Amino acid sequence: MRREVIGGTEVLWSSDNIYADMGIPDAERFRIKANLSERKLMDCLTRLGYDVEISVRPAREATGRLTVARG
Repeated sequence: MRREVIGGTEVLWSSDNIYADMGIPDAERFRIKANLSERKLMDCLTRLGYDVEISVRPAREATGRLTVARG
């Protein structure tokens, strides 16, 4: 990961592989599995007649949260 200070705040730039950033052995294998799992879930839902929408917005608190909602 690359570190940079922007406006007095330290920013860590990801390598685009969270598993490698965390120092996990076989990081590339884990990343591929995670991507396949996400894709399979989205494919399954669309085949079952659901629309899949991913929405990103600023968090209300210091740490964001992940919510899966059925609407």
